[in-house]
Amino acid sequence: MVLQIARDLGMSAVMWNVMTNDWEEPSADLITERICTKVDALGRRGRSATIVLHDGGHLALGADRGPSIAATQNIIRRYTGVRRFVTPDYLKWG
Repeated sequence: MVLQIARDLGMSAVMWNVMTNDWEEPSADLITERICTKVDALGRRGRSATIVLHDGGHLALGADRGPSIAATQNIIRRYTGVRRFVTPDYLKWG
């Protein structure tokens, strides 16, 4: 039902295949390592990666997102020039 409502509103659902528990991990380096391990494994199989990082936690509002933000910066630096970053629109119309 949710997917149909999204379609009716002209939205597309995007699923992920790379995720960590970044909402409970205080180390940007560990978040980065876990994500890159999964991205690299997918790459070896010729698959792309759709990464999900969280902007909040389910237990408390106002959680520190600094580690997730730093991990995102690390991931972008690591894969710039090596992987291609695309938007969901590209995936739809690519």
